[in-house]
Amino acid sequence: MSAAVRVRQVRLAAACLALGGALLWVLVAVLWFFKDRARDDSLAFPALICLLAAAVLWARSRRDVSRQATAVACLLLVLMELGNARSASFPQRVAPEHNRYLSKMAQYSDIVRFVKRCPWPVRVDLEEAAIGFDFGDWHGIDVLASVVASLPANFVAMGADGERVQMLMGVNYDLRRSPRRPGQQLVFKGADGVNVYQNWAAFPRVWSVHEAVRVEGPEQMRRCLSDPAFDLARKAVVVGAPAPVLEPAAGADSVRLLRREPHWVRIDAQMQSKGMVVLSDAFYPGWMATLDGQRVAIHEVYGGLRGVVAPAGKHLVEMRYRPLSVILGAILTAVGVLGACGLAAWGRTRRRVLA
Repeated sequence: MSAAVRVRQVRLAAACLALGGALLWVLVAVLWFFKDRARDDSLAFPALICLLAAAVLWARSRRDVSRQATAVACLLLVLMELGNARSASFPQRVAPEHNRYLSKMAQYSDIVRFVKRCPWPVRVDLEEAAIGFDFGDWHGIDVLASVVASLPANFVAMGADGERVQMLMGVNYDLRRSPRRPGQQLVFKGADGVNVYQNWAAFPRVWSVHEAVRVEGPEQMRRCLSDPAFDLARKAVVVGAPAPVLEPAAGADSVRLLRREPHWVRIDAQMQSKGMVVLSDAFYPGWMATLDGQRVAIHEVYGGLRGVVAPAGKHLVEMRYRPLSVILGAILTAVGVLGACGLAAWGRTRRRVLA
């Protein structure tokens, strides 16, 4: 690259920075005028940094400063911008008015201790009007639905607010100020008015069925989930896809959840006849299952749960989350890094040859 081209590029960068700084100053002036001359340096300081960086680059293009001085000046400007982080709204001991959310998150410590002492696995539902934050992620407790950015569409279509769906999902405890439905038993009374109620009708986290019923669409699926005459513990519902062929129950199966992580599940299943092992976790593309180490298909049952067909005998079922998008992203990242290294090495070799 010739010296003239480098100078033009440096001056173009300086012009862009100067334009950005000028636009930010205009925005600061507009906000100052329309907000009754309220002063806020969150935009003014970056505008100043842009103008100073533009001046440094312009001076470098005229060779008024050395390359080393330009690098030091740019580094100092970057550090100044990073130091402009606003910490006024951070929680502080000396400013109690900024701690209203943090104190609320520590408000239900007695309930957290009780729930964590309950037999595993535990899944709770809660009253959002009483607990208005992401209780599950903050305390490491499995919550059916909380303050989250999004939910899988199939989970929403199931109607997670319904009593039968919540029992199907294994919601064995409810955190509320008063019981939500008849049959809930008060097992812990919280100090802040929120109590723990146990749902004795909740399903186990894993179970087996020996009959699969196919329905045409989500509407028929929701009717099955809400119909008290439909035995959810004995029949699985498959939407659209062909229902797997199962055998009638030849005895009592033994299905146990051995371990559950966000990306990995292990289940021990002792089947008396060919049936389906159902896990009350969300079905989503990217989950892969193995039966005794062999890949098997995961069926979407009840509109949004996972099911694996297992023959008679003792089996180990494992499910792992391995989305193709993550694998492809890792491959593309590796290719990009290797390509950049190769281009850098090639450029250095070429400069040596030309020299």
